[in-house]
Amino acid sequence: MLTKNYGLRVVAIFEIIGGGLGLVSTIVYLLKVPLNYDLLNTLLSFYIILFYMLNLFSGIVLILEKKIGYYLSILSNVLQIVGVNIFGLIYILSSLVFLFVTYDSASGVELEFLFGGRSLISYKETLNSFIIGINIVPIFLLIILIKSWKNQVD
Repeated sequence: MLTKNYGLRVVAIFEIIGGGLGLVSTIVYLLKVPLNYDLLNTLLSFYIILFYMLNLFSGIVLILEKKIGYYLSILSNVLQIVGVNIFGLIYILSSLVFLFVTYDSASGVELEFLFGGRSLISYKETLNSFIIGINIVPIFLLIILIKSWKNQVD
């Protein structure tokens, strides 16, 4: 049975579309790039695919009003809140919409918007930057999830 809760529907549809598009685009990208047998890059690529699968699955079970859907959606959104680029370690995950408020040690505070999401997890020893950011979109989705959870329990 599909949920009648409008907030849950919005979050679920957001996750289904974001997870599906992210999964397809990541697989297409990986099929286009030359094979690199670097174990670290292979594991990181696998993690990104798992992230988009988590998004897709959490959206499906959330729209079906399964309790685990709340937990998976919370996990999925928490993984997207913080993005960093600290001395070569890069971690950015976002599905569908990316609205980051970032602090860059070189240029200060910036606001970046991107539709279509973004995923990048890597380590490059040559980078000396310090950037940390907060993705605002998953925070809003978490608020909707928590309010919807409270309404379901009450």
